[in-house]
Amino acid sequence: MENNSIITTSIFGDGYNILILLLAVVNTFFLYKAYQHIQLLKKELYTGESVLEKLISKRLGKPDAAERLGKDDFHRWEEMYREATRWYHLFTGMISVFPLLGVGGTVLGIIPAVVDFSSVQSSFALALVSTLLGVLFAIFFKFFESFLSGSYTLVSERINTLTVDVARFLFEKE
Repeated sequence: MENNSIITTSIFGDGYNILILLLAVVNTFFLYKAYQHIQLLKKELYTGESVLEKLISKRLGKPDAAERLGKDDFHRWEEMYREATRWYHLFTGMISVFPLLGVGGTVLGIIPAVVDFSSVQSSFALALVSTLLGVLFAIFFKFFESFLSGSYTLVSERINTLTVDVARFLFEKE
């Protein structure tokens, strides 16, 4: 039971490990926002008649379909894509911070043990718990990154394809 109290004290009794926990909460928020924006954009891009179908309809002499494809759609999608990208990169960028924080906690935990040998047990507990938290959060968030990256890639490719298709259509129209 003494070991559990040392670990609990190392996690919640040290400001450095609380910082790691708070950053994990912040990154969970980034994950939520990225997921929300990517799903919203995916829904926008993959419902109804596709942009390419509208352009083909225009070529075949059905102008109404292409006229409904206004530049407002592209501006809206572009803004949605920028917002999704912003949250996605905040989330993925934060993942690499956790192992670094774990290493920093290890160094901060070992320094007092070198200075004062009477505090070796608590110092090493801080060092190892910080490392453990950093690695666990990195693994946890990497799992969600792999889940989210597929949707983000799909949306990115769709935006790129639409941009090329519409630019080609407008260029040929001129």
